[in-house]
Amino acid sequence: MYLERRRNRYLAFHDIPEDVRSAFGGRKRFSQSTETGEKNLARSRAAIFERQWRKEIDRARKKLCGQVDLDDEAAFFRRALKETPEHERPILLDHIAEIAEGRIERAAARAGVSDIHDPAYDDLPVNAEADRFFASATGKLVPWTDHLDEYMDRLEREVEKKTADMRRSIIERFGAKFAHVQDVNRKEVQRWLDGQVSKEGRSPATMQSHLTSLRAYWDWLVSIEVAPEEVMPFDRLTKPKANQKQTKADERREFTPKQLVAILRAAEERQARTGKDQPLVDLIVLGMWTGCRREELGKLKVAHVHGDHFVVEDAKTSAGWRAIPIHSQLRPTIDRLTADSIDGYVLPSTAKSQYGDRSPPLGQKFGRLKTRMGYDDRYVFHSIRKTFATMLKQVGEDESVVADLMGHEYKTMTFGHYASEHGLDRKRAAIEKISYPL
Repeated sequence: MYLERRRNRYLAFHDIPEDVRSAFGGRKRFSQSTETGEKNLARSRAAIFERQWRKEIDRARKKLCGQVDLDDEAAFFRRALKETPEHERPILLDHIAEIAEGRIERAAARAGVSDIHDPAYDDLPVNAEADRFFASATGKLVPWTDHLDEYMDRLEREVEKKTADMRRSIIERFGAKFAHVQDVNRKEVQRWLDGQVSKEGRSPATMQSHLTSLRAYWDWLVSIEVAPEEVMPFDRLTKPKANQKQTKADERREFTPKQLVAILRAAEERQARTGKDQPLVDLIVLGMWTGCRREELGKLKVAHVHGDHFVVEDAKTSAGWRAIPIHSQLRPTIDRLTADSIDGYVLPSTAKSQYGDRSPPLGQKFGRLKTRMGYDDRYVFHSIRKTFATMLKQVGEDESVVADLMGHEYKTMTFGHYASEHGLDRKRAAIEKISYPL
């Protein structure tokens, strides 16, 4: 799968292998628009397309080879063996062997090979397929995702649904390369890891996150005695290193205060013309004076606003749960938004997300606005947060106060273990030092 940018939108493509193109009317590749010009968001959406495309290719290949139900049949026998009393299992194993041998005999007959001693009999491609079916049906080969649903049931009780779905996606995509648990070994995982960075363009940081999810699933398979305990395919890997020069060039940038004001004015002008962009204007204003993440602002409820401050809840980390003073320049906007709210939230939203995310539509509007103004993928709404932090640093504010306002963990062990959050008065004094060339 790969992305191409066309007319401010990324399109996702996936080549169709030559051996199955006839099943797709001769098409050479799948394609679909991600409907976004933001590369990270495009990659996330393209991953969903890729999973479906791989399933379609796999289904087409099985259909062309007459093996549509082979994997399902193997899964049936694996379950049957688990439920069969031990003294009756030899009978079932013989039956599985007969099925595998029958496939070879039928293939041999179609090929005109009648003598099992004929060298051509052993050279039939179906032999490898039959061996794999027997190994899978008897549990010697376990499909990588065979126990995924069971694992996800447990995981969804421990993490948010959005996080659980992301981890499921990572595990399923890994399964496109490693079909069975027995295929997973350190050597091949290392090759896969290197390829993800060098060929697929994924960052080392992203792959570290993927390895964490895959290692957790492997540990689960070990705990239920599906994967061997002595094999540790996700440990002691050589982590690919980022090209420091390229990483520096690609890292997210911050807006200058002057640039941010220009973006705000552009949003205000658009609102004056269309009458449809006041929520975007308000989102930018809130970000400028609070340094909050976009979704923190999207989830901010009127009930969380308490006079001269508001409280961020349901944040990404424990440090993210914090009280933020309302800057004097922000006060009129907060008063208007809380008074006008009809659904209990400070910002109105048209989002319909299964995860309860309310800010993506506004984030997309912001993305289109800044793109029209000439800002590339290095500039996102999060850039406003970076601007906020830089401005606090430039006025000489204490790092621990900035961390409290941003919802960051303290970097030093002493602060991290023993320090308490600064009081509202101290944080208000810091936040009031910020000003923009309005």
